[in-house]
Amino acid sequence: MASLRKLLLLCGLAVVSGGVHATSLLGDHTCPQWLRMQVPAKQAWAKSFLAPLSLALKSIQGSKRDASADASRPPGDAVASIDAYCAAHPDKMAADGAGAYFKTLVGP
Repeated sequence: MASLRKLLLLCGLAVVSGGVHATSLLGDHTCPQWLRMQVPAKQAWAKSFLAPLSLALKSIQGSKRDASADASRPPGDAVASIDAYCAAHPDKMAADGAGAYFKTLVGP
């Protein structure tokens, strides 16, 4: 079980570092594609991308806190953050923006 946790952490760190373009269950999108999506589709995509990362980190840290469900953050924060990232980096992927947002939740 410990080796599975390490693998999940390494995968999550690779995604968050931006070195790997990961895809969610709903596919991956270039930033221009992301910016044209409707808000409900963005919310569903962001949840499917961020939830597994958060659960893996929670499991590894042995924490009861779920970073992606932080009650102090409005639900639209992830989408707004990815929107801003994609507007500033049109040559990147939505996964890069989601990784950048996740890093703000878990710290350095």
